Amino acid sequence: MRSPVSASSSSVAATLPAVVLVVDDDRQIRELALRALERQGYAVLAAASGQEALDRLADPRTRVDVMLVDMSMPGLTGVQTLAAAKERRPGLPVALMSGYSADQLWPGPRPDYDAFLDKPFDLRELAACVEGMLPPSRS
Repeated sequence: MRSPVSASSSSVAATLPAVVLVVDDDRQIRELALRALERQGYAVLAAASGQEALDRLADPRTRVDVMLVDMSMPGLTGVQTLAAAKERRPGLPVALMSGYSADQLWPGPRPDYDAFLDKPFDLRELAACVEGMLPPSRS
């Protein structure tokens, strides 16, 4: 009698949609990003603050493949959220979003982000940003 074949957790994860965590205190931006990314086939989680995002990341059962973080939020800033997220989930790709350019925000050394998304962005730019941060097997 043959034993049942079980799929490895990595092969199962590769067939599930990538999970994007969108962190922005602006409800309209969050909802726009959520709808646009869901239409692209991603699973999307939303957080209204850096602390809410970090609370989600603290739960080891919550899968997050990519994180998009607004720079200017009350409470934890985007850079503070980025640093804490990278500490909790080393290797997690994180894009910062801002209405200011990266050059305006950091004339010198920059924080350890993986991508930068200028606001306002269009839906193609949003999708390209997320896709560009995913490993080839996930995009």
